[in-house]
Amino acid sequence: MGVFTEYFIAERDDITAEIIESGPERNLPAEDMLLAKGVDPVVMLGQLGEQLTGADFLDIGDDEKSWLWSPGGEVPEDPELRRAFLAEHGVEASVHESKDRLRDALADIADEEVAAVAARWATIEEWGEGVTGPDVEWFIEGLIALTRRARTEGKHLYCWWSL
Repeated sequence: MGVFTEYFIAERDDITAEIIESGPERNLPAEDMLLAKGVDPVVMLGQLGEQLTGADFLDIGDDEKSWLWSPGGEVPEDPELRRAFLAEHGVEASVHESKDRLRDALADIADEEVAAVAARWATIEEWGEGVTGPDVEWFIEGLIALTRRARTEGKHLYCWWSL
């Protein structure tokens, strides 16, 4: 079993309980989304951000804001209450808002740089063996298109994930 991830762009006010629970697919236009099974927004996308900017991947990949969905009900905002709640009920889905610095670094990748960026990113340990630049070029091209639109339209880059 893996983690299902879907990247999308939106304004913060567009993040609804329905999106947090079931994802953006039924709630946003198809051109605002990019399906990417298992590409986590913190470690994997953070490492791409690190390669592009030189910033530590945990810093640039960390979320600006996140929303959680749990079968136990509404997840408390207070960190202590949140930890206790999640220990008891778990989390099944989340929406992660990427930092605008990461969004902008992705948007700034020139079209002629995609192959080189993909080749370098394909070397991270999290991809496992056998992944090459051409295997991940489609994802980088999709992110570039999304992030360019997001920046132009004043939106943010999000990742919805579910177990």
